[in-house]
Amino acid sequence: MMHNAVRGWHLTNILIVLVILLINCKQNLTYSINIGAKVVIIFRLAQYLAYFM
Repeated sequence: MMHNAVRGWHLTNILIVLVILLINCKQNLTYSINIGAKVVIIFRLAQYLAYFM
C-alpha cells in the first residue's frame, strides 16, 4: 500500500519537474540539464530509501 502511494507521489513530482524543465529549457538549456540531473539523482535516492523502509 505504502509503495503504491510513494510511487504515485514520485510520478506526480516528476511530472511537475518535467513541466518546470520544459519552461526553463527555453530560457537556459544547460542550467535545466544540470538541475534535471540533480533531480534524477535525488529521486533515485528517494526511491531506494522508500524501497528499504
